[in-house]
Amino acid sequence: MTDGPLTLDEVADQLYLGDPESFTATRTALAKQARGDGEKELAQQINKLRRPTVAADAVNRLARDEPELIAELLDLGARMRQAHRSLSGDVVRELSAARRSLVDGLVRKAAAGSAPGGLSDAVQRQLNETFDAAVADEGAAQAVSSGRLVTALSYAGFGAVDLSQAVDVPRQAGQRPPRRPTPSLRAVGAVAADGAARPDTAKPDTAKPDTTKPDTTKQDTAKQDAARQRTERRAASERWQQARTRVAEQRRTVADAQRRADRLAHRVAELSEQLRRAQDDADAATAELTREQQSLDDAETSAAQAQQLADGLD
Repeated sequence: MTDGPLTLDEVADQLYLGDPESFTATRTALAKQARGDGEKELAQQINKLRRPTVAADAVNRLARDEPELIAELLDLGARMRQAHRSLSGDVVRELSAARRSLVDGLVRKAAAGSAPGGLSDAVQRQLNETFDAAVADEGAAQAVSSGRLVTALSYAGFGAVDLSQAVDVPRQAGQRPPRRPTPSLRAVGAVAADGAARPDTAKPDTAKPDTTKPDTTKQDTAKQDAARQRTERRAASERWQQARTRVAEQRRTVADAQRRADRLAHRVAELSEQLRRAQDDADAATAELTREQQSLDDAETSAAQAQQLADGLD
């Protein structure tokens, strides 16, 4: 990023490919820079950009640092979708095994590159779901490869992946995220100015340096508070993602139940129609039997009368 006028693309790379812990401070500084450049609309757009979840940030780091692996995932997804369209069962089974191996490797890479302590089981499940979604859906693949993912993705097993909340600033097709975004010098200066005390320029150059010791107790307390807040934010983000995953699972369960109910209703309708036709056939057979019985009775009566007549003639 240069010191010239900002663009939303540059801002997105700076935020989503940078340190997630400084996301809010950097976003504030970049919005301030845009306002200073007279770009009020851009400043509003910057302020609306959402901080990525833990899982989304891990995917973004892979898109930045391991583009070859992400490209391999996207290529595998394209081949699997083609195999499904052509109903190539053997190819699908072969590619499914390759997908599982590749996705597992990506999750391990993400965990290895995460903060000390690794990624929670919930986040790793979200990564699995996100990579599976990228294999199943071309739009999800583009979101994953953009390096600007905001939230984890999931695929229900049918239809398209819901991408309405996936990315705030989509990347143009064919573009790859830069390896390392170069921060704006003015933005970095703004962050530093907001986060640190300004030097006292009113003092002459000959002023003696301040030899007083800083209050380390207050600094330690502030650091502990900041660390606790980061932990709480991450925990809240993970709880939200877990709830989102549960909702997706419940939706799949409801959809499956609805499909089963539709199939059963259709079967009931078929059986009802068969029963109605069988009942009609039974009624028709009963009517035919009644007619045949009447005919038999008439024939027997006629035979008896003929026999009586014959007896009289004798």
